[in-house]
Amino acid sequence: MKSLYRKNIARRLTELRETNKKKQEEVAVSIGMKRPAYAAYEEGRAEPSIVTLRNICRLYKITVDSFLEGID
Repeated sequence: MKSLYRKNIARRLTELRETNKKKQEEVAVSIGMKRPAYAAYEEGRAEPSIVTLRNICRLYKITVDSFLEGID
């Protein structure tokens, strides 16, 4: 179950970044982290903390609820 959750978060993060035409480096710097750490989220190797998720949502000007829509 946890693996599926990570995959869905990874897919959503990648989708948002690509839709907004950003590079991983840009997103990482904007939320105060290094690119490899952010890349781990998009690759499903790590889960963002709630604080990191909130910062990502602020960057894209969406709510955490809208981010989580469709993530099972």
